[in-house]
Amino acid sequence: RIEGTGAMDRVRQAQASALNRVLDATRMQRMVETALYSSGPSYTPAALLADVRAAVWGELSGRGAIDPWRRQLQRV
Repeated sequence: RIEGTGAMDRVRQAQASALNRVLDATRMQRMVETALYSSGPSYTPAALLADVRAAVWGELSGRGAIDPWRRQLQRV
């Protein structure tokens, strides 16, 4: 659906919701518990945070322009 206003706000809300779910404290606690009780390698909260940081902010090291959708994600 094409519309003049509201699209950026809906995308921002979706981005914020996704990041909030990924960075949820309960999820982090389960990851810590899994790492403690797992005999093999596990995905730690530190690794998750590093991956999120690289995914959201990774292109800042480049010289290219950052599109409005990505800037909005970085503000979330």
